[in-house]
Amino acid sequence: MEEMRDVCMCGRFSLAVELSEVMERFHVRIGEEMSFHPRYNVAPTQLLPIIIEDESLRTRRLKQMEWGLIPRWVKDESTSKRLINARSETVLEKPAFRRSFRRHRCLVPADGYFEWQTQEDGSKRPLHIVRKDRELFAFAGLWDQWISSEGKEKSTFTIITREADEEFRPIHQRMPVMLEPEAEETWIYHGVGQTDTLLAILAGVSATELEVHPVSTMVNSVHNDQAECVKPL
Repeated sequence: MEEMRDVCMCGRFSLAVELSEVMERFHVRIGEEMSFHPRYNVAPTQLLPIIIEDESLRTRRLKQMEWGLIPRWVKDESTSKRLINARSETVLEKPAFRRSFRRHRCLVPADGYFEWQTQEDGSKRPLHIVRKDRELFAFAGLWDQWISSEGKEKSTFTIITREADEEFRPIHQRMPVMLEPEAEETWIYHGVGQTDTLLAILAGVSATELEVHPVSTMVNSVHNDQAECVKPL
């Protein structure tokens, strides 16, 4: 059985809703044909509906992308490490993220994420972290378009993380940036020169707005993607 209990930062999340709910919550249209079903245990390299700016129409649209960013300058996809997270503190310094931060920001829809907390006996307890109001939210994301030497195109994304609030540090030292709803438009549309504004947004939702629930260890395997993965114990 493949396990992902020792994931770094944000390595698993859930989007347990229908595509129509994503479209309604984020006021977005489908930019391409895609199939989607509720996801209870999203893992890296999987295809997901990501929200980007349609620059020609100045609107939002959904685009399917793989989780794990491949920078456009990578020559060989097979030798590139998939970048599932980007640290907010260094997002403007790392070559893999600089251009995407300025030109390719995105919203990653979710309704919760998973973390694994180390217990006294050394075991890992899976936790599901959600908003107290149970509303859909968006992670702050970056995306890029990789093109192979044969012309093969692949769209990929990463989720930005930040230092965890004090309440969450016993769980993990870092947490994904969950955007405040009123910050989503600024994040996806704001001009290239507004770096300070964009960096300020990455403070994200406070841990006081979140709830933590222990869940079944079945979430440890990426092959399990059913409602039991998010059911509180």
